[in-house]
Amino acid sequence: MILDFLVIAPFYLGFLFAIDLRVLRILRLLRFFKLARFSSAFNTMLRVLARERSALMGVLIVLLGMVIISASMLYLAEGDLPGSSFSTVPEAMWWAIVTLTTVGYGDVSPETPLGKMLAGIVMVSGLGFFALPIGIIASGFMEEFRRQDFIVTWGMAARSKVFALLKPEEITEVLKVLKARMAPPGSVIAVGGEKPGALFMIGSGEVEIVDPDRPELAPVRLDEGEYWGARSLLTGVQAETASAISTCDMIVLDQEDFRTLSRTRPQLHRRLQLSLAEVPDPFADAETVERAGPPAD
Repeated sequence: MILDFLVIAPFYLGFLFAIDLRVLRILRLLRFFKLARFSSAFNTMLRVLARERSALMGVLIVLLGMVIISASMLYLAEGDLPGSSFSTVPEAMWWAIVTLTTVGYGDVSPETPLGKMLAGIVMVSGLGFFALPIGIIASGFMEEFRRQDFIVTWGMAARSKVFALLKPEEITEVLKVLKARMAPPGSVIAVGGEKPGALFMIGSGEVEIVDPDRPELAPVRLDEGEYWGARSLLTGVQAETASAISTCDMIVLDQEDFRTLSRTRPQLHRRLQLSLAEVPDPFADAETVERAGPPAD
């Protein structure tokens, strides 16, 4: 409805203001974004951009810094030359943007050896820099698709004791902040004692966990549908050291998203805290491992 209002607003504003508002008809192009209601791919793209907005904003800030630094270097190198295209830093910024984006129009170029050397450094930096946003968006899409693939597994896990006190609609809210993670065989997933702690739920694969605070307990093996880290999420410190025995696909609720729930859904956050507090210790049934003492003298 907001898009519809922006489209028709210029017609009614013409009755209130004695100016030509026909140029505002371009707002009709906003109707294109209504496709998001019918296109799942469009919705996926918007979710990825929204989720990665912090990283993309960081890339934008770094880009701005690179443009200013590159323009300043060329101004210092060639700003004093007669008829130079780099007589001021703002004028040199056009060259910096064209060079960093690897467009290279050639309308502005350095003339001195020092300027050309600096330009080469800027070109190489631009090649490496613009791979960052592409990688961020690509990884965001992979994470989104992996999240969608876990819906069936999540439905099974949602019936576990981790979410015993939550209503179905509350579990759906928690689903929105979960992150997908894959671990190859033999890799370390989490290290006990590290901050911040997180809750892990296994979609597929097998994981071995140990308690570094209780080395006398035997390692515990977990497989599809099981979980660990409830205590870690509550305390903020990872309580278990976990390693992947086989290729593992997992869903993770980390501290950052847990705090986000406390701000956006405080009542849900409290119920989830109560539910996590009642989750049994995964080492409850672990046997004590007999360890050999020091050799006799």
